[in-house]
Amino acid sequence: MIGNRYNKGPYAFHMFGQLFGTDKLEEAMRNLATTYAGQGITTRDLQHVFEQTVNTDLEWFFDQWVRELGIPTVTYNARWAKNEKGTWVLTMHLDQEVYVGDEKLPDRAFNMMVVAYVRSKDGKTRRIKLPMTETSMDYSTEIDIEPVEVTLFDNEETLVRVLKK
Repeated sequence: MIGNRYNKGPYAFHMFGQLFGTDKLEEAMRNLATTYAGQGITTRDLQHVFEQTVNTDLEWFFDQWVRELGIPTVTYNARWAKNEKGTWVLTMHLDQEVYVGDEKLPDRAFNMMVVAYVRSKDGKTRRIKLPMTETSMDYSTEIDIEPVEVTLFDNEETLVRVLKK
């Protein structure tokens, strides 16, 4: 159990970059290096610098991605059809469960950005960010290509397990 907590740390930076953008992650890392050059830091110090960088309270973020145990599993399905305007509409349903090892934590959901990749038969790809804050969420969006496949995270290094329905 302890290993799960400490192994999550590096992924927290990646998840921060997904939520707030890689530019903000880079800025936060520069601020951290400048503020604490040559010093030891705590998780609270790290949190404080990241909060200053994005000008928002990140207690929830550090609780779920750094301090607490658990890894989210996202199960999804996707379908698409043309609407009355002749535009493709992608509809997705996402379910989320949080596990510590094989134990499911009831009624728990991580706040995260789920990254969907939509591919067409001619090789075009669209990347769509879907904010997920609940255990179950639905999305619908118009898309400028005819989808043939939808995947999540596409082999990105992430601390989210993905299952397709």
